[in-house]
Amino acid sequence: MESRLLEDFKNKIEFHFHPIVKRVKIKTKGHAKNFLNKGFSKLLGFEPGEIKGKVENPYIADPNASFPLIYVYCDLIEPQIAGDVQAPLLKIVKVEGKDGEVVNAHYTRPHYVPVIRRHFQTVEMVLRLHSGGLVPFERGRVIAVLHFRMRQIV
Repeated sequence: MESRLLEDFKNKIEFHFHPIVKRVKIKTKGHAKNFLNKGFSKLLGFEPGEIKGKVENPYIADPNASFPLIYVYCDLIEPQIAGDVQAPLLKIVKVEGKDGEVVNAHYTRPHYVPVIRRHFQTVEMVLRLHSGGLVPFERGRVIAVLHFRMRQIV
């Protein structure tokens, strides 16, 4: 039965990728529909959901969308210019490794940014993906070491 269903949809769903602009077009014919789940849709540059007819992705296709960078936000720092917004972005960490491996990012030169409070008892950090979603840690730990110094007046 499954092979019969696949035969019914043969040549009814087309994917086209333009390598220069990194855009994907999906074209369905007849009653064919394409359902993109959250992970696969991000790779292709689409929002999750149903695709019917001829649709071009609103975002660039990113084969590394699943996990190439982690954006580290911290409530102690002054908002930094990040693209076209200001956000309390502490660091962008490039992630290399496979699922289940320990990922270690070590920086030999500290990256100092201005803080907004002189006194604090807690530090809140949020780790997000490029899509803006939270990093889906399923196991393991995250350890962040912060280094503070007095501001030097030049």
